[in-house]
Amino acid sequence: ADRYPTVTFVSDPFDPSLLVEGGALAGVLHIRDVSRREAFTTLPATCGRPAVDCPVLAAGTIDRADFGMTRWGFAIGRKVRFQLRIRVGQEDG
Repeated sequence: ADRYPTVTFVSDPFDPSLLVEGGALAGVLHIRDVSRREAFTTLPATCGRPAVDCPVLAAGTIDRADFGMTRWGFAIGRKVRFQLRIRVGQEDG
């Protein structure tokens, strides 16, 4: 974690109805200097203005080996499950 403290996901453009209805949110996940296309599944919104008045919930599973994480396989499983709480924010600046 000290060498690679950041994980980023940049989604493909999507229809705003995805935030209301839920569905697959595809994009590029970047971990440990490795970028791969992945998809997370968003759940239907629980409020009228998703990501503003309530978080958009999303989840997905990746294989650690796909991102170069092959050490400690005897103690850590290959699959990593992400659970995301997405909110709209303002950029600092």
